[in-house]
Amino acid sequence: MQQNKRGHRSHNFQRGMVQAICNLGTVVPIPEVVATVKTVVVAVVIIIILDVDQYCYRWWYAIDNAMCVYLAMK
Repeated sequence: MQQNKRGHRSHNFQRGMVQAICNLGTVVPIPEVVATVKTVVVAVVIIIILDVDQYCYRWWYAIDNAMCVYLAMK
């Protein structure tokens, strides 16, 4: 059991990632996923550095809209 624990956790993580990608309503090629993740991470780091809680919702709303526009233009 102890040996399988790490692999099982990894599998759950992968399944969660697949579900998250599917929730975007499209199948996105891996390079675009990496680029999106980098963009989100950079945005999160900026939010943390600025520590402006009232803008967090607007940040995520802007990112969400940008993704929708990007996917619509494809």
